[in-house]
Amino acid sequence: MPFCVHSSSVPRYSPRVACDPEALALLNKQVIEHDGMLIMGYKQAGLSVDPDAAPKTAQVLSAHKKLFDIVPANYRLLVTRPFIEKVEELEPGVHQFLPIEVRMKSGELAERDYWILNICNRTNAIDPDNSVLSNTGDTYFTHGIGPGATPKLVFNKARIDSMCMWIDQHYSMGEFFSDELMQFIESEKLKDLEKWKVFAE
Repeated sequence: MPFCVHSSSVPRYSPRVACDPEALALLNKQVIEHDGMLIMGYKQAGLSVDPDAAPKTAQVLSAHKKLFDIVPANYRLLVTRPFIEKVEELEPGVHQFLPIEVRMKSGELAERDYWILNICNRTNAIDPDNSVLSNTGDTYFTHGIGPGATPKLVFNKARIDSMCMWIDQHYSMGEFFSDELMQFIESEKLKDLEKWKVFAE
């Protein structure tokens, strides 16, 4: 089963990291001009971007002395080489990994090299008839579904079967990793991500 993923709310796993704000604004502006919208608070649209427009530097603002292989930064994820290599094994040549220099609060370079993850699969794959969700127009949510109800998000399996990561254009509360990618993240202890199981039928 695939998973909807978020950065962990546990402080030790979630350092405060800020990308260069001017470059980040240019990156988000590019997505809006290209597509007319940014899907969800993660500032992703499931589309490729111009690498030259991406931030090149990021600063750790919290007192963390060590970073994991997956690091949240301005509603995006920074990832290291093991993550990239696994994604390229599962889905070669699809997603973008934009190099970024990360400095700790002390000013020293982070001990690992990092890249901004830009997911380049954009789907319209939610099966509303078999899901338990609320909606505003054509955007779906897991809250507001009524007392006693349990949210359930079901995807059309045929539309996502070949993907290891994707953004759904009608869901505003997370990004999606395949079961195989999630198993790798957990087995290699790359990051303690919060996850919610979704379904593919």
